[in-house]
Amino acid sequence: MKTIKDQLNAGQVDEVIADLKPHCRQSEKVMTCIGYREANKNRMRCYFCRKRGLPIGSGVVESACKQIVGKCCFMDNRWPDFLDWRACLAAVA
Repeated sequence: MKTIKDQLNAGQVDEVIADLKPHCRQSEKVMTCIGYREANKNRMRCYFCRKRGLPIGSGVVESACKQIVGKCCFMDNRWPDFLDWRACLAAVA
């Protein structure tokens, strides 16, 4: 796994796919991993983002959304509606 992680961090997505293919008959999870990598390799640019000092995680966006939605709900007096919506999501999960 460390080798795969290092390859992904170096932008070697095609190499990771090639390294995993011999193992796909042994595990459905490996096949799923290969499929995901192949479908998303154009978006998997961690190496280029890191090189330019850009964040690669979703935490920054998630935090911004949480703060903006919370502020809008509070300022529009829609906080009870938001809490009801969250409770419905939790009940479904």
